[in-house]
Amino acid sequence: MTHPIFARLDDQLRLVERELENLRTSDAKSRELKTSHKALYDEWTHRSATAEGVRSVYSGLEKIMEAIANEVDQYDPPHSDNWHEKLIDQLGVNIDGVRGPLLSPGTRAQLHELRKFRHVLHHNYAQSLETAKVFENYDRLKKAVPAFKRDYKRLAKALQAPQAAGRGPVSKKNGK
Repeated sequence: MTHPIFARLDDQLRLVERELENLRTSDAKSRELKTSHKALYDEWTHRSATAEGVRSVYSGLEKIMEAIANEVDQYDPPHSDNWHEKLIDQLGVNIDGVRGPLLSPGTRAQLHELRKFRHVLHHNYAQSLETAKVFENYDRLKKAVPAFKRDYKRLAKALQAPQAAGRGPVSKKNGK
């Protein structure tokens, strides 16, 4: 039985990857401008565009996580001050009879750091952003997206496996 959520979320994941590619292109152009036309390069513009790109890509991942929590887990975290944190934690654990963890521990840790960075941007603290922190999170994002995709594909495969008489996804390890 195929879980229908993945047809929609596969498209959303492709949009996230496309946005990351746009961010890579923008960063490369800014770095080239800094090298070849230093007088035209503006650090604030480069930093701000990169920070906004990181926020955009992370937000796309968060929408995927929220859909899985809502539609697979039947979990709708209360939208309190720390619901974003709770969402990541929810998707890092096994839900007996429903699904294994979406996020590996490493992916979970990266997403928590990106979530904190997004929080700073979202609450208008951008004027105090340090260039080094922006690019540290951009580097983190470049690792987190492929890690998230790997974790997502693993979960999608498990949830789309033939179901054994009401006992959850079939395990290839034990054939049940």
